[in-house]
Amino acid sequence: MVFPNKYLKFKDSLLNLGSIIIKNMKKNSWYTVDEIWRYIKVEENVRQYTFNDLILTFDFLFSINSISINSEGKVCLN
Repeated sequence: MVFPNKYLKFKDSLLNLGSIIIKNMKKNSWYTVDEIWRYIKVEENVRQYTFNDLILTFDFLFSINSISINSEGKVCLN
């Protein structure tokens, strides 16, 4: 579900959700997960995603070093 393939369109993949998250975050600003969820949930093409998908996408973005997470649980764009 992370990457699109012949059965999964890009707009339904977690890779797309990751790009939406990165687009809505500003560099050097710390956000809570709930704040990011509220920002991106307003977009039309995000309605099919669940909160679990958001958490999986954060795991993916953290593993490729696109985001940082501090001790308070806030997220920052690298």
